[in-house]
Amino acid sequence: MTLKFIIFGELNRKHFLPFILTLSNLGIEMISRFYPDNKIPDNNASITNSILDTGIFSLGFLSSIFIPCIFKFDKDEISRENEIQKRKWLHYLVFIVIFIIHMICKAIPPILKGYFVQVSGQNVNSFSEGPFVHIGLEMICMPIATRCLLKYKYFLHHYISIIAFVLFGNICDLILGYYSQMVDESPWVTIIEFVNIIIDVLFYSSEKYMLEMLYYPYWKINVILGSVLMLYTTGGLIYALADRNSPYQFVKDFYLYFEKINPGIIVGKIILALISKIGFCTFSILSVYYFNPNFFIINYQITKFVLILIDQKQTSRKYYCIIFFVLQFFCLLVYLEILELNFCGLNKNVKRNVDKRGIDELLGNDGRDSTLGLDGKLDINKDYCIDSLENVEKNNKFVEMSPRTESYFHNEL
Repeated sequence: MTLKFIIFGELNRKHFLPFILTLSNLGIEMISRFYPDNKIPDNNASITNSILDTGIFSLGFLSSIFIPCIFKFDKDEISRENEIQKRKWLHYLVFIVIFIIHMICKAIPPILKGYFVQVSGQNVNSFSEGPFVHIGLEMICMPIATRCLLKYKYFLHHYISIIAFVLFGNICDLILGYYSQMVDESPWVTIIEFVNIIIDVLFYSSEKYMLEMLYYPYWKINVILGSVLMLYTTGGLIYALADRNSPYQFVKDFYLYFEKINPGIIVGKIILALISKIGFCTFSILSVYYFNPNFFIINYQITKFVLILIDQKQTSRKYYCIIFFVLQFFCLLVYLEILELNFCGLNKNVKRNVDKRGIDELLGNDGRDSTLGLDGKLDINKDYCIDSLENVEKNNKFVEMSPRTESYFHNEL
């Protein structure tokens, strides 16, 4: 029998979610770069309508209110949320504060670099547009945050993947000359970028905490975020309408945008941007819900590489990065346990094998014991049971406990 050194890990249809999220994010990036509404026809000057863009983004979040109409929620999930209703206001308040800081930190670096003057219309995303070292630092900080906040465990294959991922990313930055650009930037930009990484990690970890530890429905999380952005957009719109002669640039751009840009182009931009941001907001929260926050790095990594390939400033040097990107992406798949290194015991502690060992210990050496019902469910206690390993592998789903019903503990009576 031939030993396979690399095998697929635990895979199911849900693993498409991070990749669909990436497509949505790429749609947002392409619209912000190439849609013909970010240049004034008269003088080809850059222009952006921050009020309109933020309003569309808020609608993307608020669209999640229709998720319950498409997907049915488990009654147990709703009841678990009601158990913590007394402290709900505090949980949401802390999460909203983190979200606001997260949005501010994403906006400051482009402002300091002069992006809104030189390349207006681009999407604000330091991880997609900045050096690979930003994603590497995100990958280093994410395990620390999730270990402290969510009690996740990391093993040898995780640490090896992180080291290799960061190493190949640094090689790409050297080839593309990003380090020389970082040296030329203001120290404040570097500091804010690092703070941005910390806040980004904190935001997605706290979002997962709200979902996994506090049992809040994922659609409610998005509705809360959308409400915050809509409140900000409404305030900015009221101010712009009340004082047309305001010295603030966002007010001037608001009126200039509608005066100089063709109405048909504006409507087309609204439709395309709304579709992309609905997809981004929906698949973002679903990716965090079904997986851990580390899976969001897939979005950053693929988007970053695509933007490098279409970047006109990078010449032939960008093609030298392809091999290192492939190696880096391979390390990311191993880190996320989509791929497993089947040698030297490196896949011993992947989640799939840990769950399998746990079930084997519960069922006994022969895979069964006296508490295993005819329906293939294993009784843990008088309240809960889990599926047997055969049912889990057959139905291609995760191992999880579920409440017992009369149909599978009648033997005790």
